[in-house]
Amino acid sequence: MSFSTGSIEPGQVAEVGIGRGVAEKSIRGLQEAGLADPSLDPRYAAHALTGMVSRFAYTWCAQGEDFDLDKATDELTALWARAIGLLGRADA
Repeated sequence: MSFSTGSIEPGQVAEVGIGRGVAEKSIRGLQEAGLADPSLDPRYAAHALTGMVSRFAYTWCAQGEDFDLDKATDELTALWARAIGLLGRADA
């Protein structure tokens, strides 16, 4: 599956900020539920992880890198989960 992109509209920039806010709240909620690493700062983690996904999407869509949608979804999900300590926690 391939995607094409045009220019970035101002509303799209706002959506990225909203995505970061949602990610931060989600990480905080997972920490409060004892499911994510409590030592992580949710704000920093959200910025770093949404940046990773955003850059991946840019490379894929704007630069024409050929990635499989299902494989990309699985890999980014695994990276995100491991980064916040969802997988492999002995105490979870």
